[in-house]
Amino acid sequence: MESMNTGSPVSADDWPWMNTSLLPDERAALLRAQMTLEEKVAMVHGRSNDTYSTASIPRLGIPALAMTDGPAGVTVGKTTALPAPIGLAATWDLAVARQYGEILGDETEATGHNVFLGSCLDIARVPTYGRLFEALGEDPILTGRMIASSIQSIQRHPVVATVKHYNANTQDENRLEVDALLDERTLQEIYTLPFALAVQEGQAGAAMAAYNKVNGVYSCESPHLLTDMLKEQVGFTGWVMSDYEATHSTVEAANAGLDQEMPTAKFFGDRLLSAIQAGQVNMATLDEKVHRILRTMFALGLFEHPVQPKPFPMQEHSKQAREIAGKGIVLLKNTGRLLPLSNDRLHSIAVIGGDADHHITGGGSSLVRPIYLVSMLEGIRQQVGEGVRVEYAEGVDPASAANLLPGPPLVPSSILTPAGSDPEVHGLHAQYWTNVHFEGEPHLVRVDRQVALNLGFFNYTLFNASQITTPEALNNAISVRWTGSINAPVTGEYTLSLTHLGAARLYLDGQLLIDDPGVTLDTR
Repeated sequence: MESMNTGSPVSADDWPWMNTSLLPDERAALLRAQMTLEEKVAMVHGRSNDTYSTASIPRLGIPALAMTDGPAGVTVGKTTALPAPIGLAATWDLAVARQYGEILGDETEATGHNVFLGSCLDIARVPTYGRLFEALGEDPILTGRMIASSIQSIQRHPVVATVKHYNANTQDENRLEVDALLDERTLQEIYTLPFALAVQEGQAGAAMAAYNKVNGVYSCESPHLLTDMLKEQVGFTGWVMSDYEATHSTVEAANAGLDQEMPTAKFFGDRLLSAIQAGQVNMATLDEKVHRILRTMFALGLFEHPVQPKPFPMQEHSKQAREIAGKGIVLLKNTGRLLPLSNDRLHSIAVIGGDADHHITGGGSSLVRPIYLVSMLEGIRQQVGEGVRVEYAEGVDPASAANLLPGPPLVPSSILTPAGSDPEVHGLHAQYWTNVHFEGEPHLVRVDRQVALNLGFFNYTLFNASQITTPEALNNAISVRWTGSINAPVTGEYTLSLTHLGAARLYLDGQLLIDDPGVTLDTR
């Protein structure tokens, strides 16, 4: 071990907590005793929205916690895009779960991180929950045991696995305020059970508390959830961090058992320091939080293995990802031995569908930037070779983030013509401004297939590679104008509608038909 200040060797005599023959709890106690109040407070919050990390403390050799999102692959840099966890669950195979976790642990370490913000143990209860693909379905035992096996592999590396989102996190609609009302037996046997299995069988090092309330209390400030159940009943010895921006208080959250606020110090920085000095939060409470973090870091080798990017076996991991995906395909019935298709009997294949020529993946914090992409169409062509003709028809527009919004189906681009374009061009003329008044020159001018825009969280990286990129400068206050013609496919009566959140107007031949402030998401 070298001093992080001077680069010179440091012995266990200088830093006794670096004595690897001691137990993690003993090492954590030795180190904690040398920390100042300010250094302890610095350990229990993140640095900023952008870094996904905590600050290091070079004076004592404490490394930073460098975090990366998951759970379907490491989300920083180019990594292996693993099958969605719901596909992993379909294998019902603990060995496959261990293989899945080995890839996650190896690539977390290789990309220079020591905390993996996965796995997702949310139980499927709301069919439209936007993160169902990140979790393992509706069975708490299957979820818990598969995740426990995956965690065992992740943590064979110097990486802390994080189980999320604790607890009863089952929908994204109004997720910052939604209140899950449920009786104690349901809370224990359905929602908490997978976390208990992940802790007791998988020895998960960290947990992430959810945005939502449970029975009237925010998850991040619930003594019953964090202390009574997770730490005392389940026996969790790691630390609890908040979901990002899910902390709502200082004193209540700290005393309830929240150990770390992420990603900033909105409540656990100076406010926590002041609360401790005022006696609202005991020093022993802060010491326990720091001890839980340090103990876990020692137990999983984070002090002995500083983060250092390194190569990883891309081709081998990609091969394993395909194998895992194959084992999760369990609903095909091979009637008449149709499969595998034989090149000897096959002369042509028709591939139809707007998503066949694109890479489709889940969005948000679980989106992975794959090492390479092979669309379904390209894969079929590669597999059958030059002797078989493959014809492709898009058929319909590819799915976009806007398809997640309620309301009538989108007007197909096939009957839209941009203003000023030839009839064979399909879509609408779009102009984007970075102000809400259509002022000045547009920031962006292009042809959009449809009026189909869902920015913010879905635009910090591509939700669906079939969509053209929208600059992140348009994530904030903007105005957009789409103009063009609708070419009715048949004579008849048509109803025009507009689904939107935010002020919107709809004109037909210069006549204003809809003018709505859009205070709530609605269809007019």
